[in-house]
Amino acid sequence: MPVLECTAKLRTADDKTVFNLTTKHYLEYGDSKKRLKSRFPVNLDVIPASTIVFSLSAVLNRKRLSTEILSQSQLAQLFVQFLRTNAPQLGLNIVSDLYIKDGTSDNLQLNITVNRTRQSFHENVPVRVKLRAIHIQYSVTTEEPSDGDHLFSSRLSLPYRTLAENIFKRFVISHLVKKYPFVFGSLSQQLDVETRYFISIFKSLYEMARRSPNQTFRTKFKQLIKILKRQQQSAYTSSLTSLTSCLQSTDNDLTEPVEEAIQINSETAFCLAMESLFKNGMKKPKFKPVTTSNLIMTSADTQDDDELVVAREYHDPDLLHNHVDGDSEPVNDWEELSPAPKVRSDIVDRYGFLYDEDGASQRPSLPPTNATTHGRSLDLFGDTEDTNLFFSRIFQSGLHGSDSTRNIDGTNLSLSRSENG
Repeated sequence: MPVLECTAKLRTADDKTVFNLTTKHYLEYGDSKKRLKSRFPVNLDVIPASTIVFSLSAVLNRKRLSTEILSQSQLAQLFVQFLRTNAPQLGLNIVSDLYIKDGTSDNLQLNITVNRTRQSFHENVPVRVKLRAIHIQYSVTTEEPSDGDHLFSSRLSLPYRTLAENIFKRFVISHLVKKYPFVFGSLSQQLDVETRYFISIFKSLYEMARRSPNQTFRTKFKQLIKILKRQQQSAYTSSLTSLTSCLQSTDNDLTEPVEEAIQINSETAFCLAMESLFKNGMKKPKFKPVTTSNLIMTSADTQDDDELVVAREYHDPDLLHNHVDGDSEPVNDWEELSPAPKVRSDIVDRYGFLYDEDGASQRPSLPPTNATTHGRSLDLFGDTEDTNLFFSRIFQSGLHGSDSTRNIDGTNLSLSRSENG
């Protein structure tokens, strides 16, 4: 099977410059290295390669820039620093330095690794493609730069920094997090945590059904597992069809993927269903990239800072003593200010905040001390106490064959028992 080459574009501009960013995403399926242009696939599980290669190239006014010029530009270093600054949010483990492969490559490259810990529950389900590389081309159209002042100069002016940070933000949000939410971003990291408990949850439910004397309970459990297996089989067929549509081409040598007979046991079907529930049910949080005003400091920047320090050591005596021209006495405007509220310093509450004289608390609104803050997670049954209560009542119902039990909120939960149960 070929490598899918999917293209996306971004654009930003100011009064004098148009900055286009074109990306080519290489998604690998199978062992073949043949490239095929395609749209971005849907209904496919995208997993990261062990190392994802970012390659950079640049075009200025329709002229290709050399790798040496691009490597010396502050724009290239700014991109690396931007990824490193946002590495915790993106779930990146390593962001390498820029390098030229073998010293002969036309592109500047850097490697990243994703901090992904979860393993696939099934070898073939769902159908997967592997994100192998992303090529980024900077294309800049501008007026003839004077004194080397352009986006690929060794020191970016403030307007060019603003353009660069704007397009980097949009690239990370649109081309990484939104296209691959379970490769980059907080959802991917959270899913790593959630998947650790899927097998334990299934084993608990399976043991409850196996040991229950309630025939209705056991029959219902088996029916639900069969439904999950059929759903995963259908999802496999759907994703394979989606991949086939992406691979359609006039090339007669192209071999389309063939649907294989797959075997899914009960545990795998349950875990895949839980993973699908997480992916489809969790609200995708808004990603907010972090930027700093001084990502890259050059020698010229340091010199400017030194000049500011020297200037700060000069003191104007008139400013220091609040003198006004023509006055011999210093002007004191403090008396015209509103007096500060009188505070009873002897009254301090347990949060360490003071009360004013009228008795109104100056402390901000705080949550109760016994409030519980839950993170954004897939909470199936509520807190730990409710979860234990839920499982214990379901277990008692299945084990003793009672006609009914109660939900956590006190309402009746009917578990009809067969006459032979």
